[in-house]
Amino acid sequence: RKLVEIALKQSEQRYRDIFTHMPMRVFQFEKKQMKHTYWDTDKNWCGKTIDEWNAMTYEERRSYLHPADLQIFEPRYLEWMNDENQTHLKARFRIKNEIGEYILIESRFFKDAPYPEELPTIIQLSWKVEGKKEK
Repeated sequence: RKLVEIALKQSEQRYRDIFTHMPMRVFQFEKKQMKHTYWDTDKNWCGKTIDEWNAMTYEERRSYLHPADLQIFEPRYLEWMNDENQTHLKARFRIKNEIGEYILIESRFFKDAPYPEELPTIIQLSWKVEGKKEK
């Protein structure tokens, strides 16, 4: 039993070390409330706080996505949101940062609903794709 406990603690520490150093951000969106309720960082990729982002209109939020990527990403995202059989979505898109430059972001979106009749919570894991200059 002691060996199992030691192995478990080592495994937990290994994963803790991995996730502590990952350049990933976590965002949570409550579809029922139509707002973000959790970010693991003070500001999002655009340099906005959660309160600033939630106060923005849908059109203002859309303006941060690169126009070419918006045409591709938005229909896929809306289809995914409305399809009960699709639990995750993988996407890569450019987003305007706080100094007005586009950065390339890779994201994974997941839907979580404790009960089928409930509106889901959307979890977004995202990270900057390094080594790519975007215009």
